[in-house]
Amino acid sequence: MCAIIGWSGKIPKGLLTSILLRGAKRGLDSTGFAFRGMSEKGRPMNYGYRNSEPADVFIKNSELSLGDARRSLRGIGHTRNASPGMPINQANAHPFLFNKTFFAHNGSIKNWRELRDTTAAWARERFAQERYDLG
Repeated sequence: MCAIIGWSGKIPKGLLTSILLRGAKRGLDSTGFAFRGMSEKGRPMNYGYRNSEPADVFIKNSELSLGDARRSLRGIGHTRNASPGMPINQANAHPFLFNKTFFAHNGSIKNWRELRDTTAAWARERFAQERYDLG
């Protein structure tokens, strides 16, 4: 089973790292986090980092990004234990980012292909009709 954390507001230094490490007990297959930050030009921007590796390895490779996430006022973190039969790879590492929404799920979704295809078709139609600032 996965471990998911979300935050809104300031969090103390080291807390996100600690929670991801503790979450690894529930999921060693991938680790990630996403947050809303500011670009170099001072514009709000979504950032996401994820990889199919245990939390301790991920944290070592993402130390600078974790500091940026901690200073962000909102975000989500995730450690994943792959559902039986689901691949362990980068494409299945959480959290996912769609438009300006971060999300993760816990457990198996039996009709995930159908949901993915329906959502993708909706997004293609909607994005074709409107212009979005994805930054």
